[in-house]
Amino acid sequence: MRSWLVLQLGVRRLWRDRLSLGLTVLTAPLFVILYWALFSDSAAQHHLALLNEDQAAADPTSRSAQVIQALAQCKGPDGTLVFDLQRVESRASLKQHVIEGRVNNGLVIPADFSSTAVSQSPLKLSLLGNVGSPEHLFVSALVSRVVGKVVRQINQRHPAVEITALPLGLSAERTPFERYVPGLLVFSVIMLIFSASMAVVRDVEAGTLARLRLTPVRSFELVLGFFAVQLCVGGASVLLTLGVAFGFGFRSAGSIPLAMAVAAMASMANIGIGMVIASLSKTQTRAFLLASAVMFLLVLFSGIVFPRPEVSMFQISGRSIDLFHLLPTTHMSEALTKVLTLGARASDVTYELAVLAGIAMANFGLGSALFAFFGRPSNSAWEGLP
Repeated sequence: MRSWLVLQLGVRRLWRDRLSLGLTVLTAPLFVILYWALFSDSAAQHHLALLNEDQAAADPTSRSAQVIQALAQCKGPDGTLVFDLQRVESRASLKQHVIEGRVNNGLVIPADFSSTAVSQSPLKLSLLGNVGSPEHLFVSALVSRVVGKVVRQINQRHPAVEITALPLGLSAERTPFERYVPGLLVFSVIMLIFSASMAVVRDVEAGTLARLRLTPVRSFELVLGFFAVQLCVGGASVLLTLGVAFGFGFRSAGSIPLAMAVAAMASMANIGIGMVIASLSKTQTRAFLLASAVMFLLVLFSGIVFPRPEVSMFQISGRSIDLFHLLPTTHMSEALTKVLTLGARASDVTYELAVLAGIAMANFGLGSALFAFFGRPSNSAWEGLP
């Protein structure tokens, strides 16, 4: 009988907090449904810059023209085009497209391609990019297969296709550990969502904010001070993570101060998310569950652990804007990979820094507004007051 009463009390307690119950039970199934919707029927499209140096490039019937046409028409199992080709006119432009993130890789067709295609010599091409990434290896194999198929149909022979990797920065020298360091830095910033949301709700429950409300301090000043403290926490976390990584042999191809600037922008955006969660949570338990759900969203769809699905919405200046570009960790991950692995400069990550700044300001504004609206603790029982 006592066990039955305890069970009833437990069920009633869970039912009273239906939001926490729903988040606990439904978060993982909802992510399964979302992943199925994004990945089940569509193949990823690979953005590829193309530089044709073939001496016969002007001839529309040349071997290089036929290869380019085959690449442009290459389709996946679902019938969608595999490559998004962008033609460039120089190697400098090709490199800039890759570093800026407009494309994933850059393909160079050499000057003697058409003449080599009619001989018995191996066909040689070059692929520029982050040579240690799975994307680069997959594109290299796919291009090799397409080129071999085209030449085989024309010359009735099985050509040897050699694709030389042109590495950017330290990408060719990266160990498996070093490839994961940018993602680990992103994860250290994601943890600020927990820190920010739990800190605010803890002060609310303890009545600290209620007492501060009785002072001349305004809500905006409270939020600004809170942001400053959490930003220091984020900076310490990123510095410590980098220090440990360097201690275990990590090497940076780019500027560490630039990487810290990227991390600072992403930290402010995540602190804003934590503020929003705190403003909507009445207890630390609820804040923890909401922060966990948001953390899973950021980890799964920012590309730091699993491949990020592409849900293109529109284009700006030739740059595809994806649904998951709304996540600050997506831009932080891309910017840190460029700086730490590819050796990008500040001008190469201007786009990521600008978008992170915009997201940070939007999150700060939303968090401040919600805090001012919901954070009226002077007479609210859930803030620890009688």
